[in-house]
Amino acid sequence: MPLNEKYTNKLLNVAGRFEKLAKEKKWIQKAIKHPGRFEGWSLSKMQKRYNILKKKEDKSSSETSEMRALALGIRMKGGDVPGGEKKKGL
Repeated sequence: MPLNEKYTNKLLNVAGRFEKLAKEKKWIQKAIKHPGRFEGWSLSKMQKRYNILKKKEDKSSSETSEMRALALGIRMKGGDVPGGEKKKGL
């Protein structure tokens, strides 16, 4: 492979990585702009709703989805950081 093609391929590779990162950043910016599903709920209110759903034997798919969203919200409001120590969350 000639020298120019080698650098051209490397440049295209870097450009592709940059484009991918730029798209990911846009996704992050959209996520930050939109409030969470349980915005305005206190941590204790979220835990109470989660425990009510947890005790229920037959859950619909929407209730299961709500439980998952509540679990994530509880972890985030509790101060847990992905990969870090658990604090107040589930």
